Amino acid sequence: MDAVNAAMKGLFDVLWTPFSAAPLWIGLLVLGVAFGVVALLAMKYTTNQKRVGHFKDRYQGHILAIKLFRDSFTVVIGSLVKTLGWIGAYLGEQFKPMLVMLVPFMLLFAQMQMRLGYRPLDVGAPVLLTIDLAPGLSAEEMALELGLPAGLETRAKLVREPTENRVVVPIAATAAGAHVLKLTCGGETVEKLVHAGPIDGAPMVMPVRSNDFFDQLLYPGEDSFGAASKFRRIALAYPVRPIDCFGFDLAFGSEIGMAVTFVLITIVAAFGLKGVFGVTI
Repeated sequence: MDAVNAAMKGLFDVLWTPFSAAPLWIGLLVLGVAFGVVALLAMKYTTNQKRVGHFKDRYQGHILAIKLFRDSFTVVIGSLVKTLGWIGAYLGEQFKPMLVMLVPFMLLFAQMQMRLGYRPLDVGAPVLLTIDLAPGLSAEEMALELGLPAGLETRAKLVREPTENRVVVPIAATAAGAHVLKLTCGGETVEKLVHAGPIDGAPMVMPVRSNDFFDQLLYPGEDSFGAASKFRRIALAYPVRPIDCFGFDLAFGSEIGMAVTFVLITIVAAFGLKGVFGVTI
């Protein structure tokens, strides 16, 4: 997974270059429209367009029958059952492009999330650093040392949760910049990059470094620790990055807000351009 993430990072760095100095919403809009076009092409070449049109005509016809003959119980029930059947057939035909687009969507979205989903820490504001260690470690093996660079400090003692193989500590940035935090456990030292303060552009903020496959898929900014590592997951509670568009936050102050906006842009673009590409949705 590390090799895939490295390749996607290189590709997305190229894609993002034209928008690096522009407001974030511009890059979000252009990439959303571009992905909508890619989705249309996937629909065009993975579905039987005649069947899609046929299924749509059928279920829309039965919906019309329900409206026209709503006083007839048998017609309404019969048309309702047939509507559901034709909708099922329609969705089954659309499943193929959805399956084709799932992997590239996840890889693309993960790269966008790293750049648009989170912003650097506020200088002076404490946040929780959570370290999950490999299962089966003894209390002595769970002894953890923090190597804090200039610009980072702890705000309380480490709290250990032996039953969860977890260590939690609040840290705070005292200076802006990209800081390398070092953690040592049982003779093994790993690093976690920490961004803080105002930084030009949209740096690739990485909330999680992990050995878990889905974490690596969703947070591709840093390599995994390796199968033999004593570290399983390191997470930092970064604040959500606002995406200002003429005074309106397209992220809605939520971790999933940017994803919702991206999906909506993609859907609107696909419906708006379907005639241009000759695609029946």
